[in-house]
Amino acid sequence: LLSTVTSLMASLAADGRGADQDEGALVSHARMLLSAAVEEGGAPPSVNELARRLYVSRSRLCDAFRSETGRSVGAYARQLRMERARHLLEDGNRSVAEVAVLLGYPSPSAFCHAFTGFTGMSPRAWAKGHDPF
Repeated sequence: LLSTVTSLMASLAADGRGADQDEGALVSHARMLLSAAVEEGGAPPSVNELARRLYVSRSRLCDAFRSETGRSVGAYARQLRMERARHLLEDGNRSVAEVAVLLGYPSPSAFCHAFTGFTGMSPRAWAKGHDPF
């Protein structure tokens, strides 16, 4: 995935298409960058960083993303992180603190707050409810 993202960035830079991409392609590229960041560990890029990487304005990115997906870039990024968190917790091999670090949260408590707000249950309760054994 990282090599795909790297080649995408090189292609956009080389041909100057960033600003001329259609909305579907722009959103597809943004989703790819967000997914790669979450899968590699760490926090997804900010909207400003994402727009810079895609060679478009922040407002163009936000408008295209909402038009194509019905959601904001931030809401999409949060969903990706929470889906990844749920999978990491379900396998039972990592502690809540380890998952928080893997997903780029500044602290386990920040992760717990975000996870509980998103799922309605604590990470520990989620992990126990999805015990693989």
